Amino acid sequence: MGLEHRIQDVAALQAKVLPNVRRKPNVVGCGVGYKHTAGRATDSISLVVLVRKKEPEGVLSQAERVEKEIDGVSTDVIEVGDMRLLGSLPAATWQETNPSLRRVPEPERLRRVRPAPAGVSIGHYQVSAGTFGAVVRRRGRLYILSNNHVLANASNGRDGKAKVGDPIVQPGAYDGGVVGHDTIARLAAFAPLYRTNDNQQSVFTRGLNQLLRALFRVSLTPERSPNNIIDAALAEPVDNTVISPEIMGIGRVAGMARPELGMKVRKSGRTTGVTQGKLLAVHVEMEVGYGDSTVEFTDQLLFSRMSDPGDSGALVVSETGQGVGLLFAGSDKATLANPLETVLKAFDATLV
Repeated sequence: MGLEHRIQDVAALQAKVLPNVRRKPNVVGCGVGYKHTAGRATDSISLVVLVRKKEPEGVLSQAERVEKEIDGVSTDVIEVGDMRLLGSLPAATWQETNPSLRRVPEPERLRRVRPAPAGVSIGHYQVSAGTFGAVVRRRGRLYILSNNHVLANASNGRDGKAKVGDPIVQPGAYDGGVVGHDTIARLAAFAPLYRTNDNQQSVFTRGLNQLLRALFRVSLTPERSPNNIIDAALAEPVDNTVISPEIMGIGRVAGMARPELGMKVRKSGRTTGVTQGKLLAVHVEMEVGYGDSTVEFTDQLLFSRMSDPGDSGALVVSETGQGVGLLFAGSDKATLANPLETVLKAFDATLV
């Protein structure tokens, strides 16, 4: 059986067992990746179970432990820490707990740059700052690609946090960008970002639930917020001459590459500049923190750690400069990205 068939088979198993695995304390997600033994990757495809903190088996009850094998498929447990959206800027607590990538951002990434290359500070006028990811073409026009929570203020499309036409400033507001002088683009499109506590129930459903609880102490199954597939948005530049398709420190993007387990990648971000990583898992379903809420994502790419707050929106590229993913979340242990192909299909766009 070929590698891709094995990956798809384990992904199918993941969909089947995910609810039970996620009930275990400390588990925040699952994915498909190579089995690691003694810290080294084997050629065996496994069900990867993602936990906040890896605990010794001796302190866990039998019910809390992740089975070493499920339906004939081996499992692998990866510690990912507290995964969060990375649009906010570094706080002292983050820097204290994340010393391995603690850096002073390169000054040129925080300044007003025209034409602005990918990799510099940018953001919705009400957002601190994130990263300009790439230039894409959609229906014959050029756009800036980054995250929803960078360009659209983490809006679900109904909360009034952002609307098409809102100003996008470069650098981001945290780095001194102001509406008017530093407006580089206008918000053009975004994929809604749904939090787990978003109230998706209709007025009728809420009223009926209240009546059923009062009369019979039962209620309808609540309507759940849908899982997120991408955290992405587009902004149309005020003039095509104010942006550049170059990625700072990397150069031009050379098309797209298929994500392959173990592949080495790079990214160019507002906070940590150019860093390297490795693809650890695909088909990742995971809970990601945002403020006092969480956001559920499906079919993501998990990389080794290569980001800090402010790097959200950076394009993840292969060693040969081909686009792989759109970075949006991370922790002191790992980095999470949307598959780039999924992002571009959602907007009917292509990389420039």
